[in-house]
Amino acid sequence: MSASKHSRPYAIHSAAECDRLERQAALAGLPGHLRFVPVPPQAHILDAGCGTGSMARLLAATHQEAQVVGVDVREDYIAYGAEQADGDGLRNVEFRQGDIFSLPFADATYDVVWSKYVLQWVKEPHLAIAEFRRVTKRGGVVVCANFDGFADDALAGRPDAPTAIREGRPTACRPIHRTQDGTDVHVCGAR
Repeated sequence: MSASKHSRPYAIHSAAECDRLERQAALAGLPGHLRFVPVPPQAHILDAGCGTGSMARLLAATHQEAQVVGVDVREDYIAYGAEQADGDGLRNVEFRQGDIFSLPFADATYDVVWSKYVLQWVKEPHLAIAEFRRVTKRGGVVVCANFDGFADDALAGRPDAPTAIREGRPTACRPIHRTQDGTDVHVCGAR
């Protein structure tokens, strides 16, 4: 499967990209990201654009009663994630090749849809978010984290930083899409 017509070129890909993505995930402190992911008991969770599946594996390990699926367009990332999950003994996570603009799932399948560092690589993020919403159950959540809040991390420890940044509250919210049912979708630089 090739990249979607909605995607920008992924200029930093190389043969060592799986290892680089895993190092990036370790440096990002993924366990701290879980505080932004409300997971109900026995949830069905989708990691959309999962890359090597580091977050999908973390969600599966943390929420052992949940069923987690990681989807990415790149076959080598999916194979890497599945191999790592198998090595970690995770039985509640699977990886599938797929396009975030045409997810291979029925409407209202997931309680939680997570996506990180994906939307900045696409031309029309509102189309991906609409697809995330399509596969999210009523009352479920879509959590997207992207490069919108670099200053938040740089300023977090400074006493002169805005209170919201110091306290790790969402910042820089802006509406980016209105769905057919009239619901606004917002992007927030949550930390």
